[in-house]
Amino acid sequence: MLKSIDLKALNKDNRKELIQSCNELRDILEFKEWEIIVFNDDNILGFRITQNIDNKTDKFHINKNNIYYFNSDIDDDHIKKLVKEKRVLFIGKDENVSESELYIPLIINKENEKMLIGTLHLSGGYNDVDSIIKKLEEPKVSLLVEKISDKYSIHYTSSLDEQYFKNFIHLIFEILNEKDPIMKSHPYNVAYLSNLLGQTLGFPQERLEKLYMAALLHDVGKLFIDSRILNKKGSLTDEERSEIEKHSTYGYNILKDIIKKNNSLSGIEDIILQHHERFDGTGYPNRIKGNSILLESRIIFLADAVDAMLSKRAYRDESSIDTVINQVRLNAGKQFDPKLSRLMITILVNNKRMENMILEEPLLLGTLVVPQLNGIKNLQGTLIKKNIGYEFKVNISDLKNNGDNIDKSSEAVFYTQSKGLVYEYDTKIINWEDSNIYISDITPKPSANFFSMSWEIEGNLIVGKSIGSEVTINKIGGDSLSFYIDEENVENLDLDDVNAIIIKFDEEKTLVQGEVIRTVRIENRIYVDFKFIGIPEATRDVIFRQIFKKQAELKKKAKELFEE
Repeated sequence: MLKSIDLKALNKDNRKELIQSCNELRDILEFKEWEIIVFNDDNILGFRITQNIDNKTDKFHINKNNIYYFNSDIDDDHIKKLVKEKRVLFIGKDENVSESELYIPLIINKENEKMLIGTLHLSGGYNDVDSIIKKLEEPKVSLLVEKISDKYSIHYTSSLDEQYFKNFIHLIFEILNEKDPIMKSHPYNVAYLSNLLGQTLGFPQERLEKLYMAALLHDVGKLFIDSRILNKKGSLTDEERSEIEKHSTYGYNILKDIIKKNNSLSGIEDIILQHHERFDGTGYPNRIKGNSILLESRIIFLADAVDAMLSKRAYRDESSIDTVINQVRLNAGKQFDPKLSRLMITILVNNKRMENMILEEPLLLGTLVVPQLNGIKNLQGTLIKKNIGYEFKVNISDLKNNGDNIDKSSEAVFYTQSKGLVYEYDTKIINWEDSNIYISDITPKPSANFFSMSWEIEGNLIVGKSIGSEVTINKIGGDSLSFYIDEENVENLDLDDVNAIIIKFDEEKTLVQGEVIRTVRIENRIYVDFKFIGIPEATRDVIFRQIFKKQAELKKKAKELFEE
C-alpha cells in the first residue's frame, strides 16, 4: 500500500532544484541511485522516499512497509548509528557487500544546535573510502549538500509547524473540556460532518484539511465565555446570549496570530468568524447572507447545528434522526444553504463512516485500551496523525489517575466513536514518553456483521429477573447488538451481570438473552457489545424484519424530501 508525503510547502522551482541537486551529487560521487530518509520531529519514526516524484500531486510516494522505528541507543544499524552521531557514514565494499553506500545527514541549525531532519542515502557505488572523502571535501560538493538541506528544510519546517499546531489544539480541548464537559466530542463530530460535505463537493485535499481544522476550532472562542453560561440548564438571558454570540469574534482574535506560522491553514480565522452567519442574513456577528458567507463557514454552521440536535445538552435531550432531517429541510434557505441541506440529508440517511477514512482525519478523540499483566488500562486522549505514524496524547487527568502503574505494551486497541457508533483499531506501539505514545501503524479490526444505521433504539437491561437501567442500542444484527449508557448511570451496576436486554422497537418489545463480551469507556459513556445466547429463530426474524422496515422508511422519507 502506497502512502505519500505532501510537499506543498515547496513550490515547483524548489522541488525541481531539490531533485536536480540530488541527481548532480549522485553523479559527482559516482553512485547509481539516491533516496531521502525522512525522520519525524522526534527522530522516533522514519521512512524512505525515492527520487521519483508525482508531479500531478506534488507528493513523493512512500511504501508503508518502509516505515520503521529508530532507537538511537542501538548503534548496530547504519541509520540508527547516523541518528545518534549525526555525521557522514560510508559503507565500503567487502567480501559480503558488492557495492558501497553513503549516508549524508541533512542538518538545520535550531536554537544554536544542529538538528537532524533527514538523510540523503546514496547507493550502488564502487569507489573506496579515500576517493569518497576527497570528493566530499570539494567546495562544489559541500555547496550541493547545503543546498539539498536548505530545500528539504522548507518542507520539514512547514510540517513541524503543523505538528505544533495540532499539539496546541489538543491543549485547547483539554481546557475546553474542563469548562464544558458535555461538549467534549462536539468539535470532532462537527469536523467529521464538515469533511463529509467537503468531500461530496469535491474539495481537494488541502482545502479539506483546512476545513477540518476550522471545524475543530470553530468554538475555540468559548475559552473566554463563563462556564456558568455554557452549562446553564435554563433559558439564557439577553445579556448571556449576547455574551455567547461573541465567541466567533473571540475565536477569530485567538487564531489570527497563531496561524501566521502555518501557511497551509491561513484563512481559517475568517471561516471561524463567519460560522454563525445564517443564509438569510439573520446570523452573527456581521449579518451577512447567502453566497457572501464563506462556503466553509456555511458548511460548519450546518454541521454544528446537526450535531447539536443529535447530541445531549445541559438544557435538553438529543433529537431523533427523523427530527433532525425535518429541521434541516424546514430551515433550508433560511438558516442553512439549501444545496448543503440536501447533501446533509443524504448523509444522515446513509450514515456511512468508513474505518479507513476516519484515520485520515488529523485529530481523533478516543480511548487506547492497553493490555496489562492484570487486566487492561483505558487511557483517554487525542490521536494525532503525524507526517510519519501517529502520536496518542493521553489526557492529563488519566495520566494522574494511572501514574506509573502502566505496563508499557507494544500493542493496544484504539477506539473512537461518532454518533454512537464505535470504531475499533489494532495499533503497534513503538515508544512511550510520559503522556506521549508513539504508534507506527493502525489497522481497522474486523467487526461483526451488524446492521449499522442512524437509528437509535431504546432498551432496558435485565439483571437476574429485574428490569434495570435504560440504554441506547446503536448497532444490531442477528447474533449480537451494541449499546451505550452514560457513565453516571453505571455507578451501582455491574455490566457483567446483565443477562438479557429488552429491545423497544417502535411497535413491539423483544427480549433477547445473552452476555456482555466487551465494554469500553469513551468520553462520558460506556459502550458495550452484547452477544445473543440461545435466542429462538422467531426472535431473530423479528429483529431482521424491524431493521429492514426502518431502512425502507428512511429511504422513502429521503426521497420525499428531495422531491418537494
